[in-house]
Amino acid sequence: MSVSTIIMALSLAATPVGSPSRLDPNDIEALEALLRAMDAQAEEQSGGEAAEDEATSEEIAEDAVEPVQTDEPAPDSAVDAVSTADEPASEDAEPGEADRPEAADANDAGDTGATREIMLEADESQTREEAQAEPAQAEIDRGAMAGSAGQAPRRMGPHVGMDHYASLRGASWGEGVQLDWQIAVSPLGEDGAPAADSAPEDGARAQSRTFFSGSGWAGEIDDGNVWLYDFSARRLLTLDRENAHYANASIYADVRRNVDIYAALSQSGQAEEIAFGPSSSFHRFWLEAAMGVAAAPAGLTRTTRPAQSVGDEEPDGTVTSWYRQEDGPRVASVWTGCGGAEMTDEQRANLITAFAHRVPIHPDILAALNEGNDAVCGLAFTVVSPESPDGRVEHWTLAEVSALDADTLGFADASLHTGNSALIDDDAHEAVMAALAGDTGPAPEPADFMLEIQSLREEGDFAGAMLTQVQEVAHFGVCPSETVGSERLACAGASALADAASEDEGYAAVVEATEAAAEGSHRLAINRLLPYLDRRDHAGAAARTIIARQLVEWGQEGLAAHEDLDPAGLLAEALEIDPFAVNIYWYLSLRYMAAGAPEEAWFFLDTGRALPGREPTETLAQAAGLERRLGQLAPALFPADAAQ
Repeated sequence: MSVSTIIMALSLAATPVGSPSRLDPNDIEALEALLRAMDAQAEEQSGGEAAEDEATSEEIAEDAVEPVQTDEPAPDSAVDAVSTADEPASEDAEPGEADRPEAADANDAGDTGATREIMLEADESQTREEAQAEPAQAEIDRGAMAGSAGQAPRRMGPHVGMDHYASLRGASWGEGVQLDWQIAVSPLGEDGAPAADSAPEDGARAQSRTFFSGSGWAGEIDDGNVWLYDFSARRLLTLDRENAHYANASIYADVRRNVDIYAALSQSGQAEEIAFGPSSSFHRFWLEAAMGVAAAPAGLTRTTRPAQSVGDEEPDGTVTSWYRQEDGPRVASVWTGCGGAEMTDEQRANLITAFAHRVPIHPDILAALNEGNDAVCGLAFTVVSPESPDGRVEHWTLAEVSALDADTLGFADASLHTGNSALIDDDAHEAVMAALAGDTGPAPEPADFMLEIQSLREEGDFAGAMLTQVQEVAHFGVCPSETVGSERLACAGASALADAASEDEGYAAVVEATEAAAEGSHRLAINRLLPYLDRRDHAGAAARTIIARQLVEWGQEGLAAHEDLDPAGLLAEALEIDPFAVNIYWYLSLRYMAAGAPEEAWFFLDTGRALPGREPTETLAQAAGLERRLGQLAPALFPADAAQ
């Protein structure tokens, strides 16, 4: 058997059999219908212009479940095929937090009970943002050094602090505007939401909320905490002022969680009534308002009239109201054009997008606000949720507008914290952060791998040499079609390795493992590679990665047969051994997405793409396609230019 056939078998063996959804494992067709419907809506709104890759609606649906795959030519050299079939592992766990990423295997639907306990409102004391435990000081200090010690970061990620943030962002923060809102909360009456230009009801519970908006950014200040959505850099910065630390996360993780929750609770957008508990339910419209995601237009009726006077004030502007049925109660009302806030068009659009993340207003209504150019001075809307099953009304009045210097938000005076997840292996996390900071030395080059392979051959370790050759692809991607004269020396020497190892039993065992995996004999493939799990070199990292992916493909049966093997744990060990192998970051991100932990998934997607001395392989480059699809599936959660 030729070495090209061997590596092709290895590639095929690691490819999932199908492409089940990570959102609803019991109804894949319904999920794809949801994604097609959402894409069709986006195409209609954009006038039917083709996407940059001219994908069909069906392709976009598939890409939202499986990230974009590259169209590489068929491989014909020794290691070419290792990454050509690097499709994501099955992502079919229920959304929501998982205790461990390995709990979501390829054939286990899981329990939706935990998901159904998720709060769907964005304005209660604990909403979409999760309570963040106070980190240990050592973790804060370690995070503060990331991106400042050793070398400057080359790409935005969770390791980037304020000392390098503006340079990677490409622009300074600039001036912004702060808007203080007075809010009256009252029970829902027969008339639904009141008119935005009316006075709040007597006895309504009073609240206040502070939002801000600037050039490419917007957010909220609440109880000493700050949520800053940097739409231009696609980052979500969360500041704990009391403990003087902040986190730098991906906005895409936040959006992914909302899409997961929406699709799971609404049965992929098909169910009109959302069951909650044994005897209560609410219409899908209210879930769409809470998540900022809708499969299709809600078909709202809209009316507009001149504003009426409130007290002794002269009326100014207009009031627009929305109704789910023509003869039904108002669901929302907005007072615009009253001259209450001087904002640029960009600041206004960013503010409305921040509302989509943090206020339970339906995305159709927010989209309508974005179509106009008038400032919002008041709004009133209905909320129906698990916390308010009978409904409530929130009546917002703009109380004060002031200029805001972004530096006064407090990020510059706080420390970057990156150790805020109990789900990520500590040793793997340390290895990643050290690699990003340049503390582990430079990333190995193709020539370094060739020297290692030659050394292993001289020692008679042909199996280790072959596994090291496989690991080289995890660093640099598929081999070029023409290896002669290429810097990819391991690719050029693949045939020579096969010839030299033709009589070696260890090499034959690896060959047998790849053949078994290609035939779906996962048990045999794993058993043949188990002897290499005690290695702490590139070969050991490759063995761990292959076994982890085989376990995922094998599913529940494989996990039961190897209770001592955890796919996510094996991948974490591989990353600890070899933190510059960018493909491992992709595989780990899939495990965390499957487990309903998008924040951790994007930690790996971001850090893998930010490694010094590395560019994303064809495998990791799929992350950009996944992010683009999320922008298309949840356009309300991005400004218009950022969702493209």
